Amino acid sequence: MKGRVILTAGEMRAAEARSIAAGTSVETLMERAGQAAAAAIRRFAGPMPALVLCGPGNNGGDGYVVARALAAAGQDVRVAAAGEPRTPAAKAARAAWGGEVHDIADVEPAPLLIDSLFGTGLTRRLERDVAAALEALAGMARITAAIDLPSGVSTDDGAILSPVPDCDLTVTFQTLKPAHLLQPAARHMGRIVVADIGIEAASDLHEIARPRLAAPGPESHKFARGLVTVIAGGMAGAGALSAGAALRAGQSYALAYEGAKRSGGLVDFDDLIRATVRLLETPGMGDWVRYKLDQQTDHILVDEAQDTNAAQWSIVAALAGEYFAGEGARGPGRTRTMFTVGDFKQAIFGFQG
Repeated sequence: MKGRVILTAGEMRAAEARSIAAGTSVETLMERAGQAAAAAIRRFAGPMPALVLCGPGNNGGDGYVVARALAAAGQDVRVAAAGEPRTPAAKAARAAWGGEVHDIADVEPAPLLIDSLFGTGLTRRLERDVAAALEALAGMARITAAIDLPSGVSTDDGAILSPVPDCDLTVTFQTLKPAHLLQPAARHMGRIVVADIGIEAASDLHEIARPRLAAPGPESHKFARGLVTVIAGGMAGAGALSAGAALRAGQSYALAYEGAKRSGGLVDFDDLIRATVRLLETPGMGDWVRYKLDQQTDHILVDEAQDTNAAQWSIVAALAGEYFAGEGARGPGRTRTMFTVGDFKQAIFGFQG
């Protein structure tokens, strides 16, 4: 399942150029972007007094449109600029704003700060006074929103070019950019809204979509949603995280067998393996153990597989060779998986019944 499209700065510029060549003007795209961003910000923050910071380029032009749209909705809005507009579309957007434009160096803060200084394509540090003003104003705001990207972020690799405030909301246009998802920039984004402005944009690069999992129904119970067994090594953290993730994903049970020594009631991993192997080899008892595993366990993860010794592998072989060959209490068609994971956290084996 594919998620939202991701475009680099160059790919986004090319997509915009194709849209303009097809007859959509830069001014129209800017108006769509600003109106969409204003609507998203108003939904997120409500009608609180706002200060919009505008840069000299088209990202700043988007900011002038945002300010005009919020003011038209009855919101108290002020605008501060880090310089005069340099592009025809940005100049037109500032003229359409029609209100006062303050200097960013001495403007008073507001509860809602909207950063529209620089967006996609920034490759240099912000001027020191601009970066300082942005940091100070964001520190005094209750909510900070960014247009396209927080100013000071490198679009394609997520690098931090200048100090970047922590935003509560980032509104970008048509597609995600790599910096929305790559660290260290991603931690500054807050909630990300992708606004459609009518640009055709396609890419082989997509966000990983959230899986669509069926919610438990009224008839669901603890025996109906499966059991995960996690077999972990001597350092139990990965096993505990895996078991916790399984429970959050909706499994009824998650059993974690850890390699901790005898303390606090925990048993040694090797002792557990040897005891289980002995049970499997004991007439009658082995059948009972295999039946219980077959009946209740759906997925097995063997962590630290590269350190697994012969005794430990014997139980892996027993599970793979006998457990997965059976149909279990729930009948044919039931999916069972086993993964053995090494240092590089790559699944090197997978068995499915």
